Amino acid sequence: MQSVLIPEVRCFAQRFAPAAAARTLQRSTMASALRNETPEQRKARKEEVKAQKADKRARREGHVPDDYGQKSCTLCKQQKDLLIRCQIDKTEMWHMVCGKCWRTVSGGVVDGDDAHPDYRYGGLWKNLHKADRASAHLHKPDIQAEELQALEATQQES
Repeated sequence: MQSVLIPEVRCFAQRFAPAAAARTLQRSTMASALRNETPEQRKARKEEVKAQKADKRARREGHVPDDYGQKSCTLCKQQKDLLIRCQIDKTEMWHMVCGKCWRTVSGGVVDGDDAHPDYRYGGLWKNLHKADRASAHLHKPDIQAEELQALEATQQES
């Protein structure tokens, strides 16, 4: 019996990879030309995008500052996680006020009272990112468990 040798066939990717790489380079060059940017500007833009992605990744993992996502009260300018949207004067502009300021502008009554005729309730705003901060704190190791383990270790040594 005679054996038949099959000639080595280059796979599709090996044959067309150089052409695909050239097309990708051509596209990126064309994109830069369309944006009218120099290679330095393109590099800076790419770095900015990478920084934005890293920031998003950190937020997703719960590495955010405590004041992340908070808004300021229009009256006292303090950063808060919960604000009440309301109209408080004749201008009929909507204001975001904290709970402390809300008592003064509404009289502590949801629909206002005779002493506050221009007050009008418009809903609540909640910082939804606050939940991300709380979940990040939940994943921290339990300090009491660590202290208990250390105490058990010292008792076993003695």
